[in-house]
Amino acid sequence: MTSLAVIFMGQAGCGKSHLCASFGKWLEENKKSFKIINLDPGAEYIPFNPNFDIRKYFTISEIMKKEKLGPNGAMIRANNKINEISDEIIDEIIGPEDFILIDLPGQLETFIFRQSGANFIQKLENKIRVVGIYLIDAEFLSSATDFIIASLIGTACSLQLPIEVVSILHKSDKIINQEIIKIVHNFDFLKEKVIEEKKGAMIDMVLPILDNILEPFARIIKTSSVTNEGMLELYELINEIFCACGDIS
Repeated sequence: MTSLAVIFMGQAGCGKSHLCASFGKWLEENKKSFKIINLDPGAEYIPFNPNFDIRKYFTISEIMKKEKLGPNGAMIRANNKINEISDEIIDEIIGPEDFILIDLPGQLETFIFRQSGANFIQKLENKIRVVGIYLIDAEFLSSATDFIIASLIGTACSLQLPIEVVSILHKSDKIINQEIIKIVHNFDFLKEKVIEEKKGAMIDMVLPILDNILEPFARIIKTSSVTNEGMLELYELINEIFCACGDIS
């Protein structure tokens, strides 16, 4: 098969790095070859041994010191630098492996929502198949409004990027409000909860278009790097995007 790049994206602390590690382990156990790529120059610790590590080129700390920037400015500069050497990076990470798992920087807004990040992904997509996995952090979902906001950010990623982006509910072992599962899978219940929560303009703005916004989430899967829940389902979800025959092996 042709290599498939899986880009893990989401807000800071949502569990991207640990999911990369867990999914990589699952792929290994199921006889699939893979690479793991770290594109986060600000990471102090990552739970896997990367086959490619952007930190060999530069780190956020180095940029802050050298260019006298704060952490946010340094992250923006780092993402511009990734774009500047994107051809070199892409040539290095593409290989014969079945999967290339890419861990993006935690600051989603500085990579995905700036042209430099979109340019990098476009160049990668020109070379191999690419899918984006947007992680909704279940640990911090306490209401229907929380879920809608997280879903809208996932939708924004789909609009910004030239690839298919699908959302998953990660850290399923951390779900505190058990109504969240029903909220995620039952549109009518979701609407009831949004009205009940009375979050101002949210009702008037979102309710009329809620079905269209959340239709892609009708089959959202749950994953956990702690319990390993959902690894097969994640594999099958990626499979469905790229192969109508139902098998990417």
